[in-house]
Amino acid sequence: PAVSGGNMLTQGNVVEPYSNCRSESRGLQVRKMVALVSQSLTDASKILSSPN
Repeated sequence: PAVSGGNMLTQGNVVEPYSNCRSESRGLQVRKMVALVSQSLTDASKILSSPN
């Protein structure tokens, strides 16, 4: 996954003149980040609420 992410970043840098493609890929990255953060928050709340 890290390698493909690096490739995506490189592609984004290569197609920088095309602002539409860049903004689209940035939106995808933001969405991925939000998904990751919400997922980790869900996991954390599960751990906190679980009666250990």
